[in-house]
Amino acid sequence: MERIGRRVEAGRAHRALAVFGAVVGLACLLAQIHPTVPTHWIVTAMAALFAGYGLIALTSPWLQGTARDLLALIGETIFFLVFAHFGGEGGSWLSTILYFHLMLRTMLLHEWWDTWLVVVVTNGFLAVVSTARTQDLWQSVVWMGLLSGVWALHNSRLRAEAAKSSQQAQQFHELAESSRNDERNKLAGDFHDGPMQAFISLQMRLEVLRKLMERDPVTARQELGALQELFRSQIAEMRAFLRGIRPAVVGEAGLVASLRQTVAEFEKHSGIPATFQCHSTPVLESPEASLESVHILHESLTNIRKHSRATHAAVTVRGSRGQLEICVEDNGVGFPFSGAYSLEELEQLRLGPSSIRRRVRALGGKLALESRPERGSMVSVRIDA
Repeated sequence: MERIGRRVEAGRAHRALAVFGAVVGLACLLAQIHPTVPTHWIVTAMAALFAGYGLIALTSPWLQGTARDLLALIGETIFFLVFAHFGGEGGSWLSTILYFHLMLRTMLLHEWWDTWLVVVVTNGFLAVVSTARTQDLWQSVVWMGLLSGVWALHNSRLRAEAAKSSQQAQQFHELAESSRNDERNKLAGDFHDGPMQAFISLQMRLEVLRKLMERDPVTARQELGALQELFRSQIAEMRAFLRGIRPAVVGEAGLVASLRQTVAEFEKHSGIPATFQCHSTPVLESPEASLESVHILHESLTNIRKHSRATHAAVTVRGSRGQLEICVEDNGVGFPFSGAYSLEELEQLRLGPSSIRRRVRALGGKLALESRPERGSMVSVRIDA
């Protein structure tokens, strides 16, 4: 999109310069055709070429391009120098307008060094070839050249900043797209491992039930009761799954209140008793970091509900302004490994919940995970933002 925008902008600049150049060229040609003093035919021919180029450029996009723009700049610079020295009637004011057109070309279509090169060459020529005609141009050319050079430097800096901002925007877009893809993959994985497996199991058991109804009605009624209980549990599981994919929010009450609410909702919907303790009042300056911290706690509790078989969970929060530490502990079966690991070690060994690792890494935080098989686990996250 940026390249297209720049091409459109360059096309408009070409058309505007073509109109201006054609008008100035025709004026220079008229001054050469009806002079009050004799003029050289070469200057007249160059004026005709300059006017003709402007007219052709109005309808010929093939004249645009880096190489063609450079040739046009060289040609217009030479024509200005020749016309300023040998031009016909009205050469002084026409040369001033011609120089203004030349400066517009350099500023709109070329880099700042091209502008300064033209300024140095034209001013140097007028200083060396000093005549009554060039002396009349001296002041306007000097001031116009200096202003054009300063503007070109300023515009170059603005373009560099715009390019940097565009690159950062592209990086943010790619990061957002990557985050969306990760969330989609996580959602697909959670659905496959949760509701999908349950539905497959129900389908298989329904097929078994159909066969049992034909040869053993008593056992079939018992299986039907078990299926009804399984179906009720899967409804509860599906509701928990839907709650889990809703976006987390940090309410007006603040970060600690949102973390406390997350623990309360976990206890309500999972049936697992959970405690929440806050030993201080952490406040994160970044709203994004606050939101991510709620996500991290929610995913930690979701892992406890789905995999730990725990009968109790404890969440401890501490911190200060610009710092937050969350500790989530349970008494379940733990992870399928033993020991304490840092974020770097978990990433190298590809252990622990990947979504939490990714969120902590994106925040530049620290993660510690301790697993005690058959005795529970503890996840500790520290965020400075």
